[in-house]
Amino acid sequence: MGVWGTSILQNDTAMDVKGTYLDKRKTGIERDQATAEVLEEMSDYIEDYDEGPYVWITLALIQWEYSELKDDLKEIALTVLEHNNIVERWEEDNPAKADKVRKNLEDIKEKLNSPMTYKKKIKPYRFYHNDWNLGDVYYMELTNDLAKEYHLEGRYILAQKVEEAVGYISDYIELGHIIPIVRVRITKDHRLPQTEEEFLSLEYVKEGTEHYLFSIDTESKESINRYFKYLANYEIMKPINELNEHVPFGIIPKFFEKNITHHFIMYNLQLYPTIEEEIENDYELVQKMVSELPNDSFMKQWKIGDVYTWRIHKVKHINEEYHDRYILIQKVGYWMDNDHHLGILAVIKITADKEILNPETVFAESEQAYIMRYNKDTLFHLATICWKENDKELKRLKYLGNYPIDPQDIKYINDKKYLSRSHSLELNISGQFHIVNYKLYC
Repeated sequence: MGVWGTSILQNDTAMDVKGTYLDKRKTGIERDQATAEVLEEMSDYIEDYDEGPYVWITLALIQWEYSELKDDLKEIALTVLEHNNIVERWEEDNPAKADKVRKNLEDIKEKLNSPMTYKKKIKPYRFYHNDWNLGDVYYMELTNDLAKEYHLEGRYILAQKVEEAVGYISDYIELGHIIPIVRVRITKDHRLPQTEEEFLSLEYVKEGTEHYLFSIDTESKESINRYFKYLANYEIMKPINELNEHVPFGIIPKFFEKNITHHFIMYNLQLYPTIEEEIENDYELVQKMVSELPNDSFMKQWKIGDVYTWRIHKVKHINEEYHDRYILIQKVGYWMDNDHHLGILAVIKITADKEILNPETVFAESEQAYIMRYNKDTLFHLATICWKENDKELKRLKYLGNYPIDPQDIKYINDKKYLSRSHSLELNISGQFHIVNYKLYC
């Protein structure tokens, strides 16, 4: 269990309980049913000697804050508050903070015994359902700076809806906005196609070597209509060499034009810079950014060789066999993303088990995760990971220890064999997905 503070809510288990319960309530599930479903889904946690108390206490605390705590759950939570091993574990792992934990538990006990006077209300989710028909074609004119640089300005990209999917709004429920999945074509000149035959003759924009699907990630009709203009409804044709199963590349409407331009240049024209060129061009800037880091920044406190753990979420997006296992991230250097946010250069591994039984050997024994750049032939042993200094996801990281850097990894660094800034990972669900599900692309 990842822990980042002395509060009862500052750990992975409590966050999962809170998120699951509130998401169920926001989808219209009544309090009693939501409570029963959470307890059923968290049954493995409840049976765990260390994590079980956090389930009961967190659920009661959240319900108290929304003025919907009932006596049966309240009594169980109060009993658990009297009989648990939470303070005992803190006394073993971090004695200096054990008194703060004890005080926090006393405060919760007092709160649960007090009247529920909070005015918090649970606001229901509102889901958007895209109303495009299958086969509908919408277009955009290329006007961005990248298009100008590569002499694509004035040409049109045409997005045709070929299916639809759920754009999940939460880690804890399998509900969300219904968004369009599209294939994109690009005109040869500054003229829109006038017939279906002309449309079908246009070149597809590739999402990868054999990938063509994109999702338009939107939450409202207004946001998508602001950028896309309707052309016509045409027959849907599948590219001959398209892989049968692959995850669509998601783009929000605001950045659709620029991202599609980037994909066309990268995959169709194959004019992207080499990894070595990107690294050479950015090296001096990275060194300057590192020198300007404040000493108290997490980026600087994360020492070379340090390994942090990050428990994998139990969410639909992630292959189930990896649920509750740990991602291990070892810092081996610095790098940055496309927006010039400084990040770390890292070795990434995944534990074989759901528990870290032997911290001394777990890093060496864990499975290596490779990251794909452009296609299945360019997998990288090292990756760049970026975050904002106040990113809440940092709280999920837990220090494991400092380990020697593998000599082969040092060679990869010296030979610049690592993922460049154009494909940095983030400490979020999307980043987890690319780390855990990399095998889907191989």
